[in-house]
Order: sequence, then structure tokens, then C-alpha cells
Amino acid sequence: MNSPENSIILWNLRSLYNVGAITRSAVSFGLRKIYCVGSTPYPRLKDDTRLPHVYERATEAIHKTALGAEVHAEFEYYETIDELITYLRSENHAILGLEQSTDAIRINDYTPQECWSLLVGEETKGLPQTLLSEVDTILEIDHLGPKSSLNVGAATSIALFCLTSK
Repeated sequence: MNSPENSIILWNLRSLYNVGAITRSAVSFGLRKIYCVGSTPYPRLKDDTRLPHVYERATEAIHKTALGAEVHAEFEYYETIDELITYLRSENHAILGLEQSTDAIRINDYTPQECWSLLVGEETKGLPQTLLSEVDTILEIDHLGPKSSLNVGAATSIALFCLTSK
């Protein structure tokens, strides 16, 4: 089920272009809220405290792959994830982690509750076990070919399609 309350959490991503691509997909699938956590870059915020050259570079690079979708999304930045998860749970969001795990549910078999937030992790290491133990459900995308992983942007797009089409 798709709802304006649904959101995406980007944890420790490094690539501005991945943030832009995920933003484009999120907006395409009806999500408007994007939480950037830790080292994840983000476009200029209303009361941005970063130096102008930092937020200008980030905003420009994210725009390059988001192709304007970033103006339809509301970004928030959190230094650590604990406060964000506490807040989202207080708003009755299910926290869904996208990761390969023996504890994961096939995303095709999962039906989301009304409000959810999809957590995706850094490009090379994904989500650590300590963070996976904090989510409500771990979701995994089936892989049929010889490669068992996808770029975080591609994986997020597939997950958002699956979650919003039920």
C-alpha cells in the first residue's frame, strides 16, 4: 500500500549520484520523505549549517541524477539512526531493512502495513547486523543470475516497486 507517510532512509551512502537516483525512484513511486543518515550526502536544507560550497556541490550532483525529482521530496538529515528510528516508530512506521540475510523475507512475499520506512545501507557493506537487529522486517530481492548483489539505487527501485504495487 502506498501512502504519503511512507519514506526511505538512506544510511551511510557515499555516492551523491546514488542519492539522486534513489530520490528519482522514490518520487516516482509516490514517496516524498527522504531521511539521510550518517555520511549520506543530501541537497541543501532550509536552515543548512554546512558551508555553501558543500551544499551547492551536493545539490548539483544529486540534481544530475534526480533530474528535478529532488524538488518534490522533503529531505531531513540525522547524524545517527537511533533517534530517527525512535521517531518513526512513534509515528507507527514499520522499519523495513533491505539486505541479504538468512532472516530475510522475499520481498515478493511481503505485504506492507499502512506506514513503512525502507532502510537501505552503504554501497559496499550494506546494513550491518547491529542495525538489522533494530528493524521490524528484513526484505531481500531474489537473484536469479550469477551475481548476488545489485547497486543500491537499482535494488531500492525494485524494492519500492514491490512495496508500492501491493
